[in-house]
Amino acid sequence: MEKIKLDSNNWRDIPHLRGRVATQEDIESGIAIFRIDMKGIEGEHCPIDLDIPALAWLTDAETSGKKLVVITQAEWSNGNSVVAYIDFNNEIGAGTLNEFEIIENPDSIVF
Repeated sequence: MEKIKLDSNNWRDIPHLRGRVATQEDIESGIAIFRIDMKGIEGEHCPIDLDIPALAWLTDAETSGKKLVVITQAEWSNGNSVVAYIDFNNEIGAGTLNEFEIIENPDSIVF
């Protein structure tokens, strides 16, 4: 898959995963940023019910600074959340759900 340069006009079109957990094929095609392998591990593994892609503020735990990101994937695994994002510098990352503040009205954001 060709990498899309994220900007204020296309963030809703960025590759994302919603309603299911990632597969190896999703990783290889560039749709998913991470894959949790539960083989041999008991416990719950399911998608987090979010309207993805989602515009959100990510808070840096060390500096308390915030940056605007697009959530592209979110999964629960044994009671822990893993949320993948891309920022507007096209850098990808992951965090836990409590690090993100989802913007309920993304059209109100001025880029």
